[in-house]
Amino acid sequence: MAGKKKADSGAIKLDVAKMDPKDKNVFERVLHLVFGDITKASAAKQVVVGGGTGWLTGFLSVKVGKSAAITLGATVFLLQVAQHKGIITVNWTKVHRAINGVRESAMSLIDENKEDFIDTVKRFYHDNFFLAAGFSGGLAAGVLF
Repeated sequence: MAGKKKADSGAIKLDVAKMDPKDKNVFERVLHLVFGDITKASAAKQVVVGGGTGWLTGFLSVKVGKSAAITLGATVFLLQVAQHKGIITVNWTKVHRAINGVRESAMSLIDENKEDFIDTVKRFYHDNFFLAAGFSGGLAAGVLF
């Protein structure tokens, strides 16, 4: 057995020990090694990869959203209780003014970039139909489960 060579399976070898964690392109290179250029893959592989990433995105969005909602609700509740008991004093006029200022700046940014974003999404869906369809289906499944 010592004289026999193992056949090369054509698998890509990734030496994790030599990878620098501070390198910002490590994640991108690992994804490229695992998936390659998914847009040039078969339709079935695009649907599977899109569905898997969509499901993961939907699932994590629901979990993070629930945590954020609970945290925000608890914060507002504690703020109201502390104000009612006289522990703190909130100047609601300043709060509303600050919220309105942030809302106006966010809306202006959205209005400026809305068309570019919509065009980019349309172009992506047009160029990568199977990947996008799989992602959309997976996203719906991930949100439901």
